[in-house]
Amino acid sequence: MRYMVIFLLGIGLVAVIIRVLFRGVLLSGPEHRVNFYTETKEDHHRRGSVMTMIGIFALPTLVAAAFLLLL
Repeated sequence: MRYMVIFLLGIGLVAVIIRVLFRGVLLSGPEHRVNFYTETKEDHHRRGSVMTMIGIFALPTLVAAAFLLLL
């Protein structure tokens, strides 16, 4: 069961890191401003939907890992 918790935590954390990278949280102000003004609405919508799908995938794996950790 310990390996299952480690596996679920690993998958969940990788998904969260990918989501952070897609969101652009690690960018500075000027870089974020340039990206905002150069991307189209379709690009912005696609990036948002990818972040939502990754979040929907990451949340249950992290909840399952926390539940198994409490057992």
